[in-house]
Amino acid sequence: MEIDPFRQTWCFAVKHTHDVGNCRRHAVTLAVRVGFDESLSSKVALIATEFATNLVKHAGGGHVYMRGLTGGGLELMSVDSGPGFDMDMAARDGFSTSGSPGTGLGAIGRLATRFSVYSLPQKGSVLVASVWPDRNAATEPAVGALCLPVEGETLCGDGWAILSRPGTDIVMLCDGLGHGPLAAQATDTAIATLRNATMQAPAELVHLLHSAMKQSRGAAIAIAEITPTKLTYAGIGNIGAYLLSGVRSQGLASMNGIVGHQMPKVKTFDYDYRPGDMLILYSDGLNGRWKIEDYPGLAYRAPEVIAGTLFRDFRRPKDDATIVAFRRS
Repeated sequence: MEIDPFRQTWCFAVKHTHDVGNCRRHAVTLAVRVGFDESLSSKVALIATEFATNLVKHAGGGHVYMRGLTGGGLELMSVDSGPGFDMDMAARDGFSTSGSPGTGLGAIGRLATRFSVYSLPQKGSVLVASVWPDRNAATEPAVGALCLPVEGETLCGDGWAILSRPGTDIVMLCDGLGHGPLAAQATDTAIATLRNATMQAPAELVHLLHSAMKQSRGAAIAIAEITPTKLTYAGIGNIGAYLLSGVRSQGLASMNGIVGHQMPKVKTFDYDYRPGDMLILYSDGLNGRWKIEDYPGLAYRAPEVIAGTLFRDFRRPKDDATIVAFRRS
């Protein structure tokens, strides 16, 4: 069963040389699915090849994640727990630690519309490249996200969605109760309901989802409304949420309950939001015991790099796992 790359993340383990070709082929398949022409698909194939080759040669293996982007783009993410590297040196054409021509990262930077990297010595690296047919589309609100099912299953019971209007963004994360197809159905209902909704306040949206999901097994849900100066948050169930302001992180309050079944009176909480602040939402498939100060400079990197780093280090493989990092443009 082929998963929807706009619904959840494609994941490919890369450890051996023969994994490189597999990763490249799936990248081309995804490029075709999002509507890329031959020229753009070739760029995607080259990026996937470089990512996978570097994982084998330099990192002792890792994973390549892929997802379709709203607006017609495609994202590839390379994640490893290897020795790390000096980005300034590695990006220079001619630099190599394995005797190769040393054009890999420089080539990726030229092929991609956006390219972001974070690496720490002995902790590993996260590299994210996105390709868009129209470079203007890459100026949309920056979002980093990974959404993967429990190991051994195909469908993820988690999901997320964003509604954007001038001056306001609505970000939702949904964790269907349990995992598997029934959890995925509950989350699909939540996503479809939100996408068809108007820009209502978070509490009103939670009530709307509660009504729509009564025939499902229910879910934990978090919804945040973000304006240039304020974040309004409503959370029901076990969804982790932080507002990241530089190296200062503030936990956002959620309430016990199950949307669609046993839901208490919805309370919302307001927080100051400043330019550059980032909202991070994650399901209970991730351990929330992270400290952004343990990752020098990470708080100021692109949302997709932050999402990839935290996902790598805090994922619980025995549950569906999703993280969304969102920063207003």
